[in-house]
Amino acid sequence: MGVGMLAMLAFFHVSAITKAEDPQTLEVQGIRLSPFIFEQNVPKGESYSNEIALTNTTSETVQISVAIHDFVPAGRHGEVRFLPSNQQTDPHFSLSKWVDITKQPEYTLPPNTTTRAAFKITVPIEADEGTHYGGILFSFSGDPTVGGSKIVQSIGAILVIKTGNAQENGVVESFTTSKTVYSEPAIPFSTLFSNTGSAHMNPKGKIEITNLFGSVVGLAYVNENAQISLPNTTREFNSVYRSPFMFGKYQAKLTMYYGNPKLETRKTLSFWVFPWKTILNIGGIGLFSLLLLIAFISFYNRRILRKAGIRK
Repeated sequence: MGVGMLAMLAFFHVSAITKAEDPQTLEVQGIRLSPFIFEQNVPKGESYSNEIALTNTTSETVQISVAIHDFVPAGRHGEVRFLPSNQQTDPHFSLSKWVDITKQPEYTLPPNTTTRAAFKITVPIEADEGTHYGGILFSFSGDPTVGGSKIVQSIGAILVIKTGNAQENGVVESFTTSKTVYSEPAIPFSTLFSNTGSAHMNPKGKIEITNLFGSVVGLAYVNENAQISLPNTTREFNSVYRSPFMFGKYQAKLTMYYGNPKLETRKTLSFWVFPWKTILNIGGIGLFSLLLLIAFISFYNRRILRKAGIRK
């Protein structure tokens, strides 16, 4: 029987996932994983245990298999790529050898049912200090398609473990907006953060918008959902500031917070807003109102003159 493999990526952020109502839930092709991110501090020589719920929301029975894998970061927005079971990531970050499945899920999952898998992570005494990451990959397939082949798909739970006295350092590489002049009061910002330490972090930031007089007119936030930045990676965080109306020159002042103890980085940029569409609309309405008023006055004057017996 031919088997096709469709590789699926798991993400640290929920905005690009096909399930967003619950930030701890990931769903791929009707197979739901909850929770799908485990982030924990575990001292050397100790262990951490938990469970994962796997739900089949489809109308078909699926076959489940489970395996432990390392993964590598695969983009600037939190994407990861699971490695084959015979490969490991950098040994300073690898986690897969520390993970044991202590309770296997049901391998046949009927429609609208849930099974659970339990795992245990044991951190060796000699473990490198810092963050180690890996995942539990669940592969699933339905009935064979026409021709005798079936498609195998995968969904992964992310495991992020910090141990020892890890070094937490980072730098804001850039703080930018896509244009200098905007015609609409919706301003996008991009913050590029590099984690230069040995531990993962959850950097967060605040963007103050000030007008030409230095008054704060609004706020935007960076990484409000505390998404993860892995060590030795660069991650892009996107924010948007929206306002009912803006006109003139503005400054955006970023304050980024990260690390333990807390570190701060500040960056500033300027931009202009010229809402010409709004101005033209207001001008068009004003011109129409003026023409309507002139027509009314002209009609009224002619009516008065007719009543007085004067023709013009």
